[in-house]
Amino acid sequence: MEPKTNLSPADRKVLLEDYRADIQRRLEFKAASADSASAASDRINRFLVSEIAQLKLQITELELAGVRSEQPIDNDALRPTIDHVWPSMPTYDVGSRISIGAGVMTFGFHFPELGAGGVVQRWSGPSTRAGLVALINRTAPLFGELSNVSFIDPSVEITRVLIDGEPVKHEWLGEKTLRFLIPPISNTDRPVPTQIAFVVNKCLVVQDVRPQFMDTRSVGFCTIGLTLRAPAPDPS
Repeated sequence: MEPKTNLSPADRKVLLEDYRADIQRRLEFKAASADSASAASDRINRFLVSEIAQLKLQITELELAGVRSEQPIDNDALRPTIDHVWPSMPTYDVGSRISIGAGVMTFGFHFPELGAGGVVQRWSGPSTRAGLVALINRTAPLFGELSNVSFIDPSVEITRVLIDGEPVKHEWLGEKTLRFLIPPISNTDRPVPTQIAFVVNKCLVVQDVRPQFMDTRSVGFCTIGLTLRAPAPDPS
């Protein structure tokens, strides 16, 4: 019996090609930064061994935690993962800045790139669902603010924000900041792995929308990361 999946065959093909392209770019970077052919070969070998080892570790930990692709993250089930793997990861609380791709596990994003002013940014795609998993202190309610959000085309929009697979309220603060609720977890006294996902209605090929760019990636929205905020005090 084949495992259940939320991805259609077409989505799986697109994601596979995206992951291949991502690894290819990273391999090219490793090779280009070496000063000799032997050093380049050594860096590539080390990179591939590290990637395979990390992948096996993540698969093992997720299986031990009972996580399945068709289910939202169960924070209680993930406690063994916290005890053995997550201590090496940074934790986030009110006021913390979470950069997309630094110290967190991300999914559904293209490779990081430099945006205006030299700020690191990432485009979502080719999947319509993108996000991250980070250790967050959820003993009290929080708001997340996704910063410097832009879209490849006005027809693309973020339709849902999901916390651990469950939809939450979200609203725009101006044109560039998306605020969303992160509900508290009452039965925990420590940071827990929290999955934050953003769903867009569609992704578009850059070159189709902006012919001046030789970019065949399928993208949705772009961001530099998010900030955790405390709820505003009750005026009463």
